[in-house]
Amino acid sequence: RHATCGTDATHNARVQALLQQGITNWFARNHKKGTKKGTTKKGTDLFFEEKINLSPFLPYCFDYERGEFLLVDTPRAALDEPFLYQAQFRLAGSVLRVPLPLMRTLTEGAAGAGDQDPVLVFSIGRCGSTLFSRLGAVSGLVSYSEPDIFSGVGRYRDDPRTADILHCAMSAFVAHAGVAGERVCIKLRSGTNGAIAQFIAAFPQARYIFLSRNLRDWSHSFIAKFNWSREQLHNSLLAAHRALLALENARIPYVALRYEDFAPEPELVFGALTGSAELPAPLRAELAAAVSRDAQQGSRFAGKAAEKTGV
Repeated sequence: RHATCGTDATHNARVQALLQQGITNWFARNHKKGTKKGTTKKGTDLFFEEKINLSPFLPYCFDYERGEFLLVDTPRAALDEPFLYQAQFRLAGSVLRVPLPLMRTLTEGAAGAGDQDPVLVFSIGRCGSTLFSRLGAVSGLVSYSEPDIFSGVGRYRDDPRTADILHCAMSAFVAHAGVAGERVCIKLRSGTNGAIAQFIAAFPQARYIFLSRNLRDWSHSFIAKFNWSREQLHNSLLAAHRALLALENARIPYVALRYEDFAPEPELVFGALTGSAELPAPLRAELAAAVSRDAQQGSRFAGKAAEKTGV
């Protein structure tokens, strides 16, 4: 009512009728009236009849103060952009606030909810991780580049709700992808390295990949792009080192790749993501074409790193 109030009563009535129709259609698809097993109350309880299709909504972030997910409608075209969070912000037409308990209920009934063995890509940042994500899409995976719902976990990793947030978010991503969890690739921001223990606890069956780069080029890139200090560089490397130790201590198998290795040989990415040593001939040209383009084209991070002189 707040969204449609105005002076044109006919227009208001029409908009409200459409809203009511949309709500009715949604319930018709996802619910039915009836009785849950073990209850005697008839004809009044609404309950989920079958697997729920969360698409096209994806988590954008979690409001830690209010305890709510913010979901936005995310078209598949958003996955073609360098960074999912930027595409979601620009393309969203609707925002849904979903309290954590309700999100838990929705995702428990989502298609593929129990299928939580994706490929999780951690990195030191500025090391070709966006290119890696693009190569993942070319290799046949559904690839999400830097969903901010997981960046938030990096900042609030000690929150007692972290495990629930991770499981709910991952269920939503697998449902959105519409493929088996093992065919979902999620590239995380380097700031998420500090929360890798929480990811390991939540997704012990996931496949972990860690990307790095020659440290002189890496530090030059961060200084040129973001004017990072020595302290910032040190802290970022320390978090990456601790993340690798966490994988080792948890005895989690992982693949370590350097930008200097996979950029000239993108078939290494195909092998790491699919486990296949044989690269289909048509894919060789597609992988080479992806490497030849700036993976961050269209974002404010595109272009060569040497923007600051005297580094």
